Amino acid sequence: LARLGIQHMLLRVVAGGDLIHSPEVTRLLDSAEASATATPAESPSPLRVLDVGCGPRAFWTLEMAMRYPHVQFLAVDVAPLSARVSLPENVTFSTENILKGLSFPDNHFDFVFQRLLIGSVPATKWPAVIKELMRVTKNGGFLELGESCVLVCRPGPHGLKHNEALLAALGGHGLDPKAGLNLGQYCKEAGLERFKMHANSMPVGWNGPIGVLAHTCISQSFVGLKMFLQASSGMTDDEYAAFCSDFLVECAENLSYFNIYYVTAKLPRAALVIIRHNSPWVRRTGPTLPIAQSSLTLPEAMPPSPAPTGALDSSNGDDAVIIYVQSPAFPPDLAASLRARGARVVGPFPDLAVAAEADASFARAVHCVVNMGGTPPGLPRALPLLPNLRLVCCYGSGFNEMLPLLPECRKKGVTVTHSPAANAACVADHAMVLMLACTRRIVAGDRFVRSGAWGAMGAHAHASSYRSYPKPRGLADLRLGILGLGAIGRLVARRAAAFDMQIGYCNRNPSPDADPSYEYFPTPLALATWCDVLVIALRSDATNQHIVDAAVLTALGPGGFLVNISRGLAVDEAALAAALAEGRLAGCGLDVFEHEPKVHPDLLRLGAADDGAPPYVVLQPHSGGWTERAFKDMAAAVLANIVAVVFENRPPISPVPGMEDVTGLRP
Repeated sequence: LARLGIQHMLLRVVAGGDLIHSPEVTRLLDSAEASATATPAESPSPLRVLDVGCGPRAFWTLEMAMRYPHVQFLAVDVAPLSARVSLPENVTFSTENILKGLSFPDNHFDFVFQRLLIGSVPATKWPAVIKELMRVTKNGGFLELGESCVLVCRPGPHGLKHNEALLAALGGHGLDPKAGLNLGQYCKEAGLERFKMHANSMPVGWNGPIGVLAHTCISQSFVGLKMFLQASSGMTDDEYAAFCSDFLVECAENLSYFNIYYVTAKLPRAALVIIRHNSPWVRRTGPTLPIAQSSLTLPEAMPPSPAPTGALDSSNGDDAVIIYVQSPAFPPDLAASLRARGARVVGPFPDLAVAAEADASFARAVHCVVNMGGTPPGLPRALPLLPNLRLVCCYGSGFNEMLPLLPECRKKGVTVTHSPAANAACVADHAMVLMLACTRRIVAGDRFVRSGAWGAMGAHAHASSYRSYPKPRGLADLRLGILGLGAIGRLVARRAAAFDMQIGYCNRNPSPDADPSYEYFPTPLALATWCDVLVIALRSDATNQHIVDAAVLTALGPGGFLVNISRGLAVDEAALAAALAEGRLAGCGLDVFEHEPKVHPDLLRLGAADDGAPPYVVLQPHSGGWTERAFKDMAAAVLANIVAVVFENRPPISPVPGMEDVTGLRP
């Protein structure tokens, strides 16, 4: 997956930062997006874009979908997407095999994109594959194909051996190592006569950061090619390792490079229709239109001067503004609001530092980084490379991942913000849900019914379960201890009061505006000794690590419950698991974990009985703050901070604690 991410970024860089090689397609999509944004009620049905062979992370589709949120994208591949991929609303995925034909109707997509199927399509099948791509493309629609030639250009002795081994290995499996170079001929055989073809060259180990990216990509590809190259060359493991190392050194010395070839075409409006009758595909022609000869431009050698890279996704120039986002789940409406202010929304990349090193104009244009659930990969190394960075926005209230970087941000004058109250209400709701689930044994009761144990009791099930099933505790009259009476803690207290619970809290100091009925405790140990249910609502702060330790859990007692909707680092999970297993604690409800998404294995084993026996353990996937309303409120907070700092040169709206004096302002 890392190699595919670097490969995607490399292809963008050598293409001058473009995701699409046809200016006509770019104009079509830009126009559709502008129309849908300006007059959504009057805009026609959205354009449809198909990405064939999207790969496990669908990098191209997700990046395009973020740029064009009002365009519908469909990504297909023979294998499912990685579990880590989160699809935005304008993207769907389908498992398809182009060799067996696509399941879509004729003339369906406005733009069809296919790239790097060289290792999947046999040489004899390329014309049929291209015919099938033409079939699903609308008359008058656009088609783009991108394929590499895996033979190194300007080779030395190791390069020649590399080429010979790949020719034997891929050719022996019926594949075409020169598929990119032969792409034009395949198109003609498929009946696609009007197209343009050009090549981009990728230097290996030279020509600055681009060469470094290519070097990294080729190094990782050798791992996947090992079986084929060793089989065709007879090299041992040690010989293969030495060959790979020597080959990469030789490429830098010889100024070697690889080419990737692109075909772009606009299909005639009624000249050629491809239909499929099961298999094979059959061509049917319509009214004849004049068809121009294809144009082909292939460089014979790498240009003597470094090829310009351009910005990765920005207009060039010092006045360009890029908002870099870490996640493909960045809300389309928020991205549209930023674009309306003249910014470009870019990302995510596998490594922000590599992107900044590869493209100086991109690095200069980044004014803001939006952090969504974890530090953006490469951000620590990227900070010195982003001269105009002014703001890091944490999407949500937590900023624990940014704590190690705060000193460096302060030194650079970069402010860090979060949205401390945007999801407070729904997190407080979640605390009550976990509290009820534990004390009323909701999950255990569900398992009791599903297991069939309740149904097996027959006509007297209700009376039998009343006698045999452990009696849960209600919340009324229980003492609730809130560790951290901040925005979320106060909302938890308000909700708990409606359940007739007694409220106590622990802060560093008594809160002057707290409800007078709330009892104050100076230490977590004192609070745990008093309460029946302890809710952790602390802010993300390294000083709070393991503030709930074995002593606090022991003080909470065998009838006590722990609920954590704050940060996993606040709880000593090993001590918690031991207390539960030994009966020193009745149960817990956890939405956060110290090393999430990994969960302490002992916690996973506890509380899984169908008979409702203790301990009562309820685990949730850090979902307390993710409701529709909270997401909208967090987006509004992010937008307000970006507008203030980046566009209006004003102090941030909600800086993280300890960074209030760092404004990110520029003269």
